[in-house]
Formats: sequence, C-alpha cells, structure tokens
Amino acid sequence: MSTSNKRRFSKTLTRPKNQPLITSSIKGNPSKDPTVSPSQGVPPPEDLKCHTFEDISSLTESFIDFESQDLMSTTKNLAQELRSKLKEYKSSNQKHLKKKYKVHQKVQSCRNEFEVMKNSIGEVLFEAKKTKEELRAMREKIEGESFKECDPSPFYEPQTQVIEQIYSLKNSIDFMNHRLTLTERELEAKNYENDKLKQSLYKIKESIIEKTSLETEESHPHCQICIII
Repeated sequence: MSTSNKRRFSKTLTRPKNQPLITSSIKGNPSKDPTVSPSQGVPPPEDLKCHTFEDISSLTESFIDFESQDLMSTTKNLAQELRSKLKEYKSSNQKHLKKKYKVHQKVQSCRNEFEVMKNSIGEVLFEAKKTKEELRAMREKIEGESFKECDPSPFYEPQTQVIEQIYSLKNSIDFMNHRLTLTERELEAKNYENDKLKQSLYKIKESIIEKTSLETEESHPHCQICIII
C-alpha cells in the first residue's frame, strides 16, 4: 500500500465521507471540562466512540473497491500500451521482411550477372589460347620450311626466275613474321584487358558483399526487438 493510500485510508477512518463533524454534547462553559480545548475545538473522548465496527467495515470495503478500480484502470492502460507496442513491432517487422526480400533479389540478380560475365571471360580466354596455339604452330611450320635443305646446284648459275622466287618467298616470310608479331601484341593486349576485367569483377563482388553486410547491420536492431519480445 502506498503512502498516499495510507493517508487517504487514515483520513477516511477518522472522518467518513458525507458525515458531519460530531460536536460535544456538553453545554455551558467548555472550560469546565479539562478534555475540551476551546482554542482548538477538540471533541471530547465520548464523541470518538461513535465509530462502530460496521462503519469501519464499510470504509474498508469502499477502500478495496477503490483499489480494485485503480488496479483495473492500470491494467487497461497497460493492455492498451502493449497492443500499441505490438502493432508497432508487427509493422516494423513487415517493413524489415520486405526490405530483406528486395536485398535478396538484388543480390541474386548481381550473382546471375556475375556468372554470365565469368562465362564470357572463360570463352574469351579459351579463344585467345586457341589462337595463340594456332599461331605458334603456323610459325613453327614457316620456320621449318625456311630451313629445309635444298640442292645448291641451281644457284651457281644466275637464274632470274629463281631469284625472283627467292625474293618473293623472303617477302612472304617477312610479312608472316610481321603478322605474327602483331598478333602476339594483340594477344598480350587482350590478356591485359582480361586481367583488368577480372579485377573489376572482384571489386564488384566485394562491393556487393559489403553493401549486403551494411544493410543487414541496419536491420539488426529489429532483430534485437524480436528477441526481446
């Protein structure tokens, strides 16, 4: 029982509600009665005997009714507050689930794009390797043909047609060597571009993972609320 309720109960027992103040039945000069104080108006002890057990029981019942009403009112307020908090939690949980679903869809889409890019890079590398092997085989073939043994007897006599064929063959060899050199440079450039593309893909993957982690941490307080509830 709180201090205010104790004071209210003590006050009620001292003087019931709607009950007039009982005055002394002694008439005449109150100074003759030593229990009466004219300055304070204190009633004599005989007037204090008017409170019966029934009066005290009725006061106790009224006080219990008051406490019950107060308890019911407090319970009602707490129930309303709990319903309000539960409604807020459900709304927040729904928002969190929708946000999580959107993030999951976005991550899945990025993952599919990453797989497509990965397959494309694999195809490019396969084609580059195949082209490089073909060029190497072609170069070996040309170099093998240029060093074939031949009969030196025709070269002792000046033959214009043979000389022209030799110069033509030399020009063809030089052209093929130049073409092979350019192709090798193109392959090196493609390899460099492929390396840069790989680095870009890894950076994109890391940024997606970092963004997903940040969005999960922002929704973490909702999970704490869920655990507390």
